[in-house]
Order: sequence, then C-alpha cells, then structure tokens
Amino acid sequence: MNISKNIGEEIETIDKRNVAGLFFARFLRSCSMNLQRPVLPTFASSLGADSEKMGMIQSISSLVALPSSLFLGRIADRVGRKIMFTASMVLTSLSRAMYALSTSWIHFIPASIIGSISFRTYRPLSTTIGAESTVRESRALVMSLLSLGWTIPGFFLPYFAGVLAESIGERAVIWISAGAATIGIIIAWAMIRETYRFKSEPLEPISSLRELLKPNKDLKDIYLLKSIDSISYGIWMRGVLFMFMVDAFQVTSSYLGALSSLRNALSAAMGPISGWASDKIGRKELLVVSEAFGVLTLIALIMFPDPKAIRIYYPILVSGIIATWSSPYSALLAERTSMKNRVTEMSKIDFLSSLIGLPFPFLGGFLFRRFGWRAPFLLALPLTFSSLIAACMVREPT
Repeated sequence: MNISKNIGEEIETIDKRNVAGLFFARFLRSCSMNLQRPVLPTFASSLGADSEKMGMIQSISSLVALPSSLFLGRIADRVGRKIMFTASMVLTSLSRAMYALSTSWIHFIPASIIGSISFRTYRPLSTTIGAESTVRESRALVMSLLSLGWTIPGFFLPYFAGVLAESIGERAVIWISAGAATIGIIIAWAMIRETYRFKSEPLEPISSLRELLKPNKDLKDIYLLKSIDSISYGIWMRGVLFMFMVDAFQVTSSYLGALSSLRNALSAAMGPISGWASDKIGRKELLVVSEAFGVLTLIALIMFPDPKAIRIYYPILVSGIIATWSSPYSALLAERTSMKNRVTEMSKIDFLSSLIGLPFPFLGGFLFRRFGWRAPFLLALPLTFSSLIAACMVREPT
C-alpha cells in the first residue's frame, strides 16, 4: 500500500504488513514488561522500598512524565506515527537498563519517569497505528487479535521470570527485559510503515499549553469515564497491588509471576470474543461489562484476603477487566476522533485523566500502610460503581 494513498483518509483494506509489524513490536515490548513486572516488587523490597514508597514513585513519575504526552502527541500528528512509536521503544529499553543498574530504591525514580514517558507515548501511538491500519467493520476484532501480541508473552514469561529471579537474581532478569525491548526497536523501525502525516505543511510551532489542555467537548463522556477510572484504579491497581501482596503476605516472585501468567492467558482467550462482540453489539456495552468486572474484583479482594483465594479469583476477574476494555475502548476512541488530530486527542485524554489520578497510587499505599489490606479497596469500590454509571453514559460512534 502506497503511503500517499493513506494521507488524510481512512484505508479501504487492512494493511497486513503494519498489522504484523505492530503485533511483533507489541510482543517484544510485552516480553520486556512481563519479565520485569513480577520481579520488580521483590527487587524494590530488597533495596528498601515498601508499598508506600512505590506508590510515591508512581505518582512522582506520572507527574513529571504527563506533560510530555501532550507535546509528543502533537508532534506525532505532524511528523508521523512511526518515528515517535520507535522512540517510545527506545525509552522503554533505557528505562529497563536504569532499573537494572539501580543500587537503591531512589534510583527507581528516574527509571520510572522515563518508563512513564515511554508508556504514555507508546499507548496512543499503538492504538492509532492499529486503528489506521484496519477498517471500521472489523476494527475491534483485528485490534483484539493485535492485543494477542501483548498478552501471549504473559502466558509464560511472568512465571518464568519469577522462577528465574529466584535462581539468578532479579537484576539479571531485568537486564534480559532490557534486551527484549531493544530487539523491539529494530522490529518497529523495520516493519511498520507510516500511516498518516502532513506532507504539504511544515511543522508548525507547538500550540499554547492552554490550547493543548482544552478538552474536546465532543469527548466529555470519555473524559469523565477515564478520569474516574484513573482515580479508582490508581488507588489499588496501577503499580501498587502486587506490592500490597508482597507486604501483606510475603509472596514470592514466582507467585506473582504465576498470577500474571494466568491473568494474561485468560485475557488472550477472552480478547477476540470481546472484540467480535464489540463489533456486533457495540463498544459501550463492553465497557460496562469491564467496569462490572472491576466492581467484582474489589468485592473479592475485600472479602477474601488470602493468597490461595487470590490465586483463583484474581486471574479470572482482572482478565475480564482487561479483555472487555482494551479493544472496545481503542476502537471507540479511534472512531470518535479525527484522523488529523487523533494522537493529540488520545494524548489529551490520557494527560487530563492521569493528572486527576496522580496522587492516588500514593494514597493507596498510605491507606494500606496505615489501615491494612482492605482500606484501599473499600475506598476504590464506590468510585468503580461511579465508573460503571459513567460507562452507561458513553456515546457510541456514529
């Protein structure tokens, strides 16, 4: 497919090369993440960190990284998706290497900041490239299949990483994670083709911060849903839940790895079904189901705070949250934004909702340390009910 045919208009057929390139790039980034994530809590603990400190790091890194997502999104809409997507992979590899070089939990702060910038650049660009390489009639289904590139490594790598860490150490596993991200840089640059950029206009100066911060009124329902989710999931899920488990139950890296592997395997099994249902039934309906899974997860964590019980219900319920959210939300957002400013709009939603949720990982860690296991989940539960109501109010694309 000639790129010039894809400037300023939606494609008529699926770009198979881009879909394949994005699949493998996601696969390698997921390999990197799934190698690091289950060993990072125990590595952090060995360097003197606890759940409160890790929540603080999460909040600090988000605060520093958030503004970059606005400007990088605008740049991607001007110079092209591919170069910025590849740059995000470079930052991922650098972040992993910095974690591996850490000799104190304080060193996690710059590593986490770079990783946060990488993720906030990668996420809207991955969604945009996927959406612009597919057609509307099968967009959610194809994007759910693309998500398999993200979830397949989660079948085995988290458990493998946990077992390997107990043999060769967490630091060595994180170095392997950095290597996987580095290979992803090569794949992204070699395989992915540009989907959209301005060719006839010079790169304009970046608009004022006020303009970038101004929400799109047509997307106010999505802003509301994402903002509430950012608060509720920030309290208990993002970057702190596994640390809660380490502090409360002294679980091992292999336990956390097994949880992640089961969750990812179930997410992969549910993902294509969710994508198909989203194309046939509607995007909003699947988002409502996702929020319902969130409510059930919190109720289970409150009522059954036991590692053996968590091993059963956590993979089932959290995989439900992920599978019924990912591709329907990506398709909805792609169809509710214009091609010209798609990355910018996605980045603005991410920026403003995440800005609202900034202090809540730290708050979750504080509540856990002061009041025990149930405290963060009890606070998050009514917020997730509010998210469920907000999901019911989302407008389907026309």
